[in-house]
Amino acid sequence: MRKVSRKKTIAVWDLGATKCAVGIIEVDLFMERFKFITSTSLYLNDFFSLDDLTQGLENNLGTRFSDIDKIMIAGAGIYDGYTLNLANGYPYPMEFAALAKSRKWSSMTVVHDYVPMMCATFIADLLDPDQISFIHPGVLNPYGRRVVFGLGTGLGFKDGLLLERKKFWLGENEVGHIGIPFPPRAMPDEIQVHKEFIDFLRTQTDISPNQSITFEKVLSGQGTSRLHQFVTASKDHLLPHEVGDLLRAGLAEETLALLAWYLGLLIGSLQLIFMPSGGIWMTGGVLLKHEEIALHPQLKKGILASPAYINERRSFPLAIIKDKNLVFLGGAYYLAYRASLMGQSVPAFA
Repeated sequence: MRKVSRKKTIAVWDLGATKCAVGIIEVDLFMERFKFITSTSLYLNDFFSLDDLTQGLENNLGTRFSDIDKIMIAGAGIYDGYTLNLANGYPYPMEFAALAKSRKWSSMTVVHDYVPMMCATFIADLLDPDQISFIHPGVLNPYGRRVVFGLGTGLGFKDGLLLERKKFWLGENEVGHIGIPFPPRAMPDEIQVHKEFIDFLRTQTDISPNQSITFEKVLSGQGTSRLHQFVTASKDHLLPHEVGDLLRAGLAEETLALLAWYLGLLIGSLQLIFMPSGGIWMTGGVLLKHEEIALHPQLKKGILASPAYINERRSFPLAIIKDKNLVFLGGAYYLAYRASLMGQSVPAFA
């Protein structure tokens, strides 16, 4: 009879449009414990192919992926069974099926990039401020609908439910592509700024006249640059990292305020769409570098610009996921307890 090893190793890839991070997790199958071992992060443009990137990751980690029991690819885009395709494109083809075969990987699972982050909310230590920072603690319903989103190069999102016996259900959504609503009950000055900003966006060369104005275009990628250029009425278009430097130095207060207001408008919209008694969990490079956005008074004003069911919504927790290693632990949790849409468990290590 074949002896089943008590411990297994899992490699979780967190693949974005510009960067790839990989973490190694050790799972104790009998004690149901997850232990973070190590991680590395590399920029895609520093390599000329997926195979070259993989070799770089293995060199940094000091291990071969073929020696890992389970591999998860959590990537931005849509996987067709052969290639991970991103709307705006990767620097080179992400042909994971061919890669896994050529490098003799024992097992590979490709999922939406925010699957691990959603699962991370199931196992995070809510009392550890280095892991989770509560902007509004509310009253957490552990089995209530929860949503997670991240502001970075794009606007990633996932909703889900924690079920009994560590099972779970995950939704299929693309919230970043939702159009920005007209705030139903904002202050007159806020409505005026909102109208002027939307008109300004229509003048941008990278936004066609017939293109919808989405939250992703305002809060992610070039969004901070557009906000800052609008606020300062400048002809110069700063890069996002240059605007970030100004925010950190306290030299872009108006930009910070408007960014916080639009983030609040997004949060208020998500509250109404999902009624997430399990909390709204935020992450991504923009928020992790600029937590002051979520602490700004304009955030609350943006939320209250959509006032329906506000008494019920006051109980919904709002938090920032701060520990970057939680994405790797969440990925391992998914592979250990993954469930179908009906909540039926799948063998973790078949």
